[in-house]
Amino acid sequence: MHVRIADEYLTGEDLFLEGASGVTSNTKDMITLYSAYLEAFNDQTATGSDVTPDNPFVHCQTIFKGHTFMSQDTSYACGWVRTRLPAPLGAIGINATQTTMPRVHHTGPSRLCFYNQGMMPGAVSNVTLLPETDTVIAIVANASHAGDVADWASQMIIEELLEAPIRHDWERKANGVLSKITNHLPTVKRELDENQRRGTRPPYPLPRYKGSYWNDTFNLKIDINVQGDHLLMSFNGVTIPSAEKDKSMCDVAKKITYSLRHYEDNTFEWFLPHNKSVSKGRFVHLGTTESFLIRFKGTNRLLWQTGDFGSQPSVFIKKRRRTLALAP
Repeated sequence: MHVRIADEYLTGEDLFLEGASGVTSNTKDMITLYSAYLEAFNDQTATGSDVTPDNPFVHCQTIFKGHTFMSQDTSYACGWVRTRLPAPLGAIGINATQTTMPRVHHTGPSRLCFYNQGMMPGAVSNVTLLPETDTVIAIVANASHAGDVADWASQMIIEELLEAPIRHDWERKANGVLSKITNHLPTVKRELDENQRRGTRPPYPLPRYKGSYWNDTFNLKIDINVQGDHLLMSFNGVTIPSAEKDKSMCDVAKKITYSLRHYEDNTFEWFLPHNKSVSKGRFVHLGTTESFLIRFKGTNRLLWQTGDFGSQPSVFIKKRRRTLALAP
């Protein structure tokens, strides 16, 4: 099996980054890997052992056991969603946040099913194991879609392989999610425009906002700089000025640097339209109006809603450098 690290480490002053999606693979490798995984699970389930001769995977009964319930017929194992068909799938992907998922293999005989969905900006994947038929379905894609296409394709293949009595119209489901996702950011933009109180000005000169703002756990830093008549926002020290001497780092900095435009009073906005969001590798189905607003409190503190679904905004306080309190 071939494993290749996709990119070099990114290093600089006070900086060390490594891509979370740093390993590349292909469907042939995935089938080889998960066929061995499935062989170990079936063998250890039959023998009650924690090991399988000539197989690297151990403790499969523990790994594939449901450890917490997700719904009435679905649980979460160690990295795997466990369910019995007929059942809705795709519980940990984009599609389930946009629509009601159909019951795959509806009215068909019961089949044990494990699956995992990979989702990072720029890539999606899906691996499904059907132990009772020794079936491995592996789908990888090197692009982010408007909806999780790997998820839809996997469910469609399951129904074909198991000869499901009732087949769903997956194209219709995919188009429904596509429409909802492509309309999301335009809807957010309309709401931002409608709610904006016009005719106000920033209460402070822009240079007063410049600085590094840390959250309370010191694991996320927002850097604010000034460029002309607007502010720039970047994260965790990767700023364009600090990266100008390193072309690769400068390219990274440009990707994660955003223009902050005055919205109202002491609030700035950084909204990105659909195509611009895609070019920066951002998920286009996430974000509320509050997600795109940075609310300054004076010039030493800001509020930002870092999550969706009505979560409380996080507080970031301007500090010159991270400080650690060491226990005696």
